[in-house]
Amino acid sequence: SRENQLALWAVIEAANAAHRGAPLEVVTGIANTDVPTPEDVDQLEMLSGGHEMVSFLTLFTASMPDEMACWVHRGLTTSDIVDTSVNVALGRTAEYLAFRLSMLIQNLDDLFNVPTPRVAWTHGRPASRTTLARQVDIITRRLTLVVTELLISKSGLSAMLSGPTGDSAPPRWEEDLNDPSGIADLGRVYSSGQALDRVDRMPWVSAMTTAATALESVAQFLWDGIQRDEFRFE
Repeated sequence: SRENQLALWAVIEAANAAHRGAPLEVVTGIANTDVPTPEDVDQLEMLSGGHEMVSFLTLFTASMPDEMACWVHRGLTTSDIVDTSVNVALGRTAEYLAFRLSMLIQNLDDLFNVPTPRVAWTHGRPASRTTLARQVDIITRRLTLVVTELLISKSGLSAMLSGPTGDSAPPRWEEDLNDPSGIADLGRVYSSGQALDRVDRMPWVSAMTTAATALESVAQFLWDGIQRDEFRFE
């Protein structure tokens, strides 16, 4: 949602301040500052003729003292925050979907991994003899590969927090295991250039496509079983 997007921007701003050496009380203050609503950001953007990030930062820092506000967005560009927040969100999505698919694999094993005789169908016609356990095994193996692909795609996502000309002393995100922004969970943090290479997202797109195809197979398996009255769900 838009609210989650702006909240993630705020979290990344606080994390960036922390890793660039801001005092603890400043970082805490930034992290505890109320996040502007999407409606307020849109209204200011419309009235000022500015753009979304400027409007967000103006509202976000409005109640901060100068010694705190000066650390917000330090060394960053709009692309840094927008692209990094998108990749953090993509990474969280991949991780969550991998978790849910792992639960689905366990549920399929618990429900259907039994040696019940079954007829395999091809193009709507009976093809050969098989068992329910064998068909479930094929599906769960495929889902397991999807889980692996999703987690790999997350590790391939990157963050860009270098400013317009690159940062000679980029923050060392990997050293802070308690970083709530999710940046530390990404594969790399770039420290040069002006724009994130969005090619990094292609494995994520591929993983999501594979996941959708695998879930379609699960749905077809369940639907076929119900239609042929092979199993029922209460």
